[in-house]
Amino acid sequence: MYDPTKPYKKKIIEEIQKTWKTPYISVKNSLVNKKFDYPEYHHSDGIGTKGIYHWQKKSFKNAVIDAMAMNLNDLAIVRAIPYAIIDHMILPRDDQRAILQIISELAAICRKQKIAITGGETAIHDDASGLEISISMLGF
Repeated sequence: MYDPTKPYKKKIIEEIQKTWKTPYISVKNSLVNKKFDYPEYHHSDGIGTKGIYHWQKKSFKNAVIDAMAMNLNDLAIVRAIPYAIIDHMILPRDDQRAILQIISELAAICRKQKIAITGGETAIHDDASGLEISISMLGF
């Protein structure tokens, strides 16, 4: 059952804010300040049907790695340096533990890669048969 009070929201915000200081941007009061003036490349991709497997196996870390890897690869092809992402998750139920694990894994990868999480959405769809993690990645 969906909990509209979102008791895990504070923890999610804390994880995301840990990604807000990078060599390329800073985020203050949810406003992004770029530290560069180069042409940009934007790309979006998600885990698609693999999300059914990841949801069944609860392999959330691997799902996050998958979503990030596809986007990082596409930016590497055009020699773009990633600096920010916006994520969108769809889950079949309001699983607080899964949501926190996904965001924590995503934030850990982003901190390591010096990529800021500048926005996102979590949607609960009771009729979904699996998980979807989509990422829009920005680079220059």
